Amino acid sequence: MKDKGSIGLIVILIGLLLLGGCSFSKADNGLDGAWKVDSTFSSSEVLNGNLFFDSKTVYFVDPSKNIEKTFDYKMAMPGAFVLYLNNEKVRCQYKIDGDLLAIQFSNGTNVYRRISLEDLYQVEDSNPLFDWTNELTPAETQSVFDPNAGISEATPSDSTAPETPAPPEVPAATEIPPTLTPTTAVSPTAKTYYPLSDCGPSKLHVGDSAYLPYGEGKMTIRKEPSARISGTELAIRKMDEGEILHVIDGPVCDMGWVFWEVRTVYSEYGWIPEGDGSAFWALPLNTQSVCSGAKPTRLWVGARAFVEPKPNDYNRVYPRPVIDSDNMVDRMKPGSAMQVLAGPECGPNHEGVWWYVRSEDSGKEGWTRESDYSKDYYFIAPYIPRR
Repeated sequence: MKDKGSIGLIVILIGLLLLGGCSFSKADNGLDGAWKVDSTFSSSEVLNGNLFFDSKTVYFVDPSKNIEKTFDYKMAMPGAFVLYLNNEKVRCQYKIDGDLLAIQFSNGTNVYRRISLEDLYQVEDSNPLFDWTNELTPAETQSVFDPNAGISEATPSDSTAPETPAPPEVPAATEIPPTLTPTTAVSPTAKTYYPLSDCGPSKLHVGDSAYLPYGEGKMTIRKEPSARISGTELAIRKMDEGEILHVIDGPVCDMGWVFWEVRTVYSEYGWIPEGDGSAFWALPLNTQSVCSGAKPTRLWVGARAFVEPKPNDYNRVYPRPVIDSDNMVDRMKPGSAMQVLAGPECGPNHEGVWWYVRSEDSGKEGWTRESDYSKDYYFIAPYIPRR
């Protein structure tokens, strides 16, 4: 039977989940072991039964219907996993508090209690003390968090009755965008077009990011959009193959070449020729818009990336995708490398596009920003692998 202290903890647990709180590392997701569904507090039909998690598989058991099924799952980031259910990917957020687990699906939230493996096949008590469904409709449980919801107004005469604890402060809920897994650095959807008459073809646009492909040699970035630089002072420097650029203006035609104004990761501004009509010397990066109003992301899970060398600012790493100077995990110096492990996230406070990374210098993991909404440059750029 459930006492009111347990009821209060369950309500708070569901509230924390709906607010987006999570605090588990990828190494210890907290899910391993057996869990018994509490149908009184559960509103989703997905995995509405007893569960057993190992590192890659969840075993589903409904002893009342003699049903047993096995599904694969994969951690997407701390507090979230992807469930492979009937050939579909179902994204789930979860929160664990002691022996209670809440999993939020797209159509509701289920609550489970940690049990021993021997109890996995026991049928749930059919006479629960507290009826959640009579207090809140399913729609309300998804949108409103009231720590006192569903708790009887009558106060037990026993003065030792446990008090409902206050929920800790957590960031507001954030949507988990799809994981990005481009198979190549060049955009597969980039179309060739002719932006200027009497000039060569182009694949770039203002706002795009681009890179210098391998095998085409170094390229000179210029002070002006001129095909002739020999004997002049227009050259800024020669850029290496694989360098990353952000297109900020153009195009301009000179001698049949299409020129674009770009910013380099060293905060240099200049003009580059995209090609001569028969070959492309700069190619668009595979990007995707994930946060409304922010620059499109240039990263993907599994990428190796680096903090742009200029301006000379450290990239800060936090335990959650929110700026919190009191809980900083690490500071990655300009030019330092990282592995992209999970993401992207938009964050709750309109602060930018976030990725969960591991610093190659310190080995520390956490959330860091690729860009923000106001600056015209990125903080992080990908390394383009040589093929």
